Amino acid sequence: MRLFRREWRQQVLVLALMAVTVAAAVAGSTLAVNAASDGVGQQGNAPALVRLSATDGGRAPKEAIADAREAFGTIDVIAHGSVDVPGTSEALDVRDTDPSGVYSNPMVGLRTGRLPTVAGEVALTPDAAELFGSAAGSTVGVGAKLRLGRMPATVVGIVENPASLSDDFALVAPGTLDSAESYVLLIDPENRQPGSGDPASFRMEVRGADRQAVAAAVLATTTLAMVLVGLVASAGFVVVAQRRQRQLGLLAATGATRRQVRFVMIADGFVVGLVAAVIGTVIGLGAWMLVAPAAESVADHRIDRWDLPWTLIAMVIALAVAMATAAAWWPARAVSRTSVMSALSGRPPHPQPVHRSFPIAAALLAAGVGALVV
Repeated sequence: MRLFRREWRQQVLVLALMAVTVAAAVAGSTLAVNAASDGVGQQGNAPALVRLSATDGGRAPKEAIADAREAFGTIDVIAHGSVDVPGTSEALDVRDTDPSGVYSNPMVGLRTGRLPTVAGEVALTPDAAELFGSAAGSTVGVGAKLRLGRMPATVVGIVENPASLSDDFALVAPGTLDSAESYVLLIDPENRQPGSGDPASFRMEVRGADRQAVAAAVLATTTLAMVLVGLVASAGFVVVAQRRQRQLGLLAATGATRRQVRFVMIADGFVVGLVAAVIGTVIGLGAWMLVAPAAESVADHRIDRWDLPWTLIAMVIALAVAMATAAAWWPARAVSRTSVMSALSGRPPHPQPVHRSFPIAAALLAAGVGALVV
């Protein structure tokens, strides 16, 4: 009974170590991937954008917009103006866009009230409402009256850019901004029509997303952590194998082959890794749900709680199971080679001479140093 308790404690320690590592990997990878910038805050769902000023290569903005619509088919136009906030030195961006546009839809989110539909209505972001409130000496909310430059306006809603929470603007009804200072055209370069002119006439900015790079970095870090945990787990399985030496010796004495003896230990490692992966994943997802609200302010965009990197999480689970199984393989190999009499006697095996593993260690060290140099 005492021997069983010691083995159980050793198994629990190995399982707890791997579960904590898996939980940290799942929570950390989900946080890192979701916090990465994907460019949606600047150009919505569009793969690229084109910026137009008052004149664009000698063309009027409306002419350039017409050319872009002819060249790329479906486009979304965002007109930008600016107004000075009375009593402050701040200038606020006035934005004219279709909140239900194909590409611009992710850039406008309604928090309270409704969206502007006719001239004279406006929706403000929370910081813009505070800015006008501090200028007017009162709270600016839904139903408040204010002036956007020379135009009187009624606040009908509070909005935000879910993909860029620090983006402050005043949203007017589509098509009501008369004197726009600049335009942003959201386009898809793959929709370019043949024979629609020189592509160089449109200075496109392609959206850059670093989520894949972050996922790759997280996977590399997780793999390294799993390898280190696997080394510690291997030492734990060595202790378990030594304490089970007599049981395994009895198994061999009843006719089990070396392969079957190895399988017992390897199966033990597989089960430990699988249980640790499941427990660690549940804990990691729970931790992610707790830190997600704070992560939004740091990442500067809204985060869907269930927008999880499932492929990366599956790789973490697979790594945990593989590392636990590999950690149990070497002790299983050593135990399976122990004679039946030595195993039944419970005597520890003779230690292997150091010089047998030294060349392998030297080669691995050289390979590691070479990898760091590269």
